[in-house]
Amino acid sequence: MYIWMILATFMVLLYSYNLSVRGDMREVKIEPQAEVVVSQLVVQQRAGQEYIRWLASPLNKTGMSYLEEKLDCDTTLKNFLPYGYNCDGSFTTEVYCLRKDNWDQGIADCSSPDALKYLITYGYIPPKWLNLSSNTPTNDLLKAAQNVLGMDTSFGYAVHLDASDPASGGHSGDKNYKMAVKGREDTMVYIPNYVVDNGNFSTACACANCNRCLVYVTPFE
Repeated sequence: MYIWMILATFMVLLYSYNLSVRGDMREVKIEPQAEVVVSQLVVQQRAGQEYIRWLASPLNKTGMSYLEEKLDCDTTLKNFLPYGYNCDGSFTTEVYCLRKDNWDQGIADCSSPDALKYLITYGYIPPKWLNLSSNTPTNDLLKAAQNVLGMDTSFGYAVHLDASDPASGGHSGDKNYKMAVKGREDTMVYIPNYVVDNGNFSTACACANCNRCLVYVTPFE
């Protein structure tokens, strides 16, 4: 009996080698892994949005107001993140305040009617999801972004709008824009120069030799 069991196991192993790979393997195994990365960034950005709404609401009894600052995941955003969210430092969330009439300049009073505020969450693309030959996200990561966010063009990867960055696809900047967020369908959402030139973003994602970053950017009044 034992011999027959061994023989049957051996036959099953031989048969398994002849089975074709599932045609939807990327959809059922690869893309869900990429969606975890995208979802982590999206959840942190939306927690930042909830924090900003709270600052402007009657529920805010602290006297706190808008500031140009990094929103710490473990403290500032703690009460706005889902239970169990892992603040592992992969992504940074910041608020930038700039002048409405000059997007190259910041403004000291973020609550001023002359201020335009930007919430931005960013972080390096993990090597697993980076096409090393083009230094752009893999199609799996871009498809995962579409699965999570649909056609939201505020999410993508940061590109320099000049000849130094082939990923820009020939787009060039103007006096207001040096960088943009590029999405799956080559859509572009410009990043104001003040954001590019200041704060942690300038050293993490905007320098000439910086690693490629995923970025989610949202303006708000």
